[in-house]
Amino acid sequence: MSNNKVRYYLYRIYALLKSGNIDVTFQRSSRYQGQTDQITTIYLSPNDRIFPTLIHECLHFIYPDWSETNVLVAERMIFAKLTEQQIRNLFQRMAYAIYISDHH
Repeated sequence: MSNNKVRYYLYRIYALLKSGNIDVTFQRSSRYQGQTDQITTIYLSPNDRIFPTLIHECLHFIYPDWSETNVLVAERMIFAKLTEQQIRNLFQRMAYAIYISDHH
């Protein structure tokens, strides 16, 4: 996956998280690392794969017609190419989405 494609997907993820139309919440689960209701909420289990899982679940929201395999491949390629600045940006937008969901 090219760096331009990674930037494109991240732009879409940033926009989704910043839109205020999606809630990100933490919910402990032994059954999943993350899931989405594909309407308004992404649920993350607070374990060591928060960023890859956040990317994965955002991709499900943005591309609901993609297969699980397509989402997994894109998630892994995006996560592998993240720069330090992109990680900071993703963290900020995740924090914003969590803050917004706590103040609805």
